[in-house]
Amino acid sequence: QPRRTDYLLSDYPTYTILGQSQYQACYPSSSFGVPGQTNSDAERTTLAAATYQTEKPSVLGPAAAAPRLSPDGFSGSGGSGSHGSSVGVQGGVDWMRKLAFRYRKVREIYDKHKSNVGGLLSPQRKEALQRLRAEIEVLTDSWLGTALKSLLLIQSRKNCVNVLITTTQLVPALAKVLLYGLGEIFPIENIYSATKIGKESCFERIVSRFGKKVTYVVIGDGRDEEIAAKQHNMPFWRITNHGDLVSLHQALELDFL
Repeated sequence: QPRRTDYLLSDYPTYTILGQSQYQACYPSSSFGVPGQTNSDAERTTLAAATYQTEKPSVLGPAAAAPRLSPDGFSGSGGSGSHGSSVGVQGGVDWMRKLAFRYRKVREIYDKHKSNVGGLLSPQRKEALQRLRAEIEVLTDSWLGTALKSLLLIQSRKNCVNVLITTTQLVPALAKVLLYGLGEIFPIENIYSATKIGKESCFERIVSRFGKKVTYVVIGDGRDEEIAAKQHNMPFWRITNHGDLVSLHQALELDFL
């Protein structure tokens, strides 16, 4: 009986431009993520991709300022309830109600603008964003474009989904996904923030959600996601330079993954 399949990936801070390299072997390594509301300077992003009923693996994408919310009773940017008495006691009924309202609004904004982030920006900023994206593509030898091709390949496969894990706080991470034009690739329920709980806990939640009778392929450049993948016996595809990203796309195109 065919198996469902999932895949995990990661943002790549290295932009070394290399020629095409040979396929790097996948080697086995032994809903909305509300927890990410603490302060953190970490900006690494781990992406995950996909479930489908075949033995093919899947792939990636990178993950800015958070969108403005309608007033929800929180006076602090973190929404932790530690600023201002109007929020109520953190963890209390009133606090949880306001937090739930905030995340409903965040989801509403994300779903409404996932295909058109320009609707959140002024004409000037929209133009500046388009110009910035084009400049980034030139400077990184189409890094985002290559990643996007891989993500779209995964998305086109039957029963396959893209999942993103990031150490960025949730709302800024959602904003980044929109600004990079990846809103259609990553449904909001498939974006997990590891800021507070760590990547290993995010992996556990994903496995709990999709099940163990699934093939996961983790794609990243960090030790934390490699270790987490190993603990769950997930194959890990390391990305350390541009050539690795190109090879990944070629492997997907040729159905090696």
